[in-house]
Amino acid sequence: MKQTIAQRLKILAEYEVKQIKLAQKIDLTPQAISKTISEDRMIRSDTLENIARAYPELNMRWFLTGEGESGLDRSAKPLTEQKNDLTKELELKTKVIGLLEGEIRYLKFLVKKHCKELAERFEL
Repeated sequence: MKQTIAQRLKILAEYEVKQIKLAQKIDLTPQAISKTISEDRMIRSDTLENIARAYPELNMRWFLTGEGESGLDRSAKPLTEQKNDLTKELELKTKVIGLLEGEIRYLKFLVKKHCKELAERFEL
């Protein structure tokens, strides 16, 4: 099923992360944006002009018709998926750091045990 212009407005709002930022850029209230999206309303021509001015990277053909690519430079994934991906990446990196710290402790132990002079030199 083809997206409506209101659904594409929702994508633009997700691109901005917060509706208030979008609202400020296109001279609308966040409530008006929410109502347009939730009630699947059309968008006034002056609002379309404001969107085109505020988002030069936006493909207005896509925004008006749904044809082509959006032109938005963020990932096509929804914001919630982007956050989940970043959270998973952070958790993985934290685990790797923990493993590396464990390896460093073990190596220090081995140096102290087998190479006392070297351990003293490096103050281990």
